[in-house]
Amino acid sequence: MTPAVHSNPSKGRWRADITFRNDTQVEISVIAITAEGRRGKISKLKPNEELTIHARIGGVYVVESLDGKVYEIHSPSMPARTVIVSSSSTSM
Repeated sequence: MTPAVHSNPSKGRWRADITFRNDTQVEISVIAITAEGRRGKISKLKPNEELTIHARIGGVYVVESLDGKVYEIHSPSMPARTVIVSSSSTSM
């Protein structure tokens, strides 16, 4: 069975950058989710840092903080966008 949250494994997906900006006071993790629904590559962002990922439409990324106050799920879109992560973020 395929988990509810997983990346699309189909070939031919369009390239789409996604940028994450950490506007919190703590370090956050940006984690790629594989087609099998597992956690993949992890990138860490310190407060006020920004990260651009050269992704594809259908990719899935989880953003979370160690203290559990931030937990979000995001996917690249067209046009490309910046995800601003703040301490009031609680979307899933």
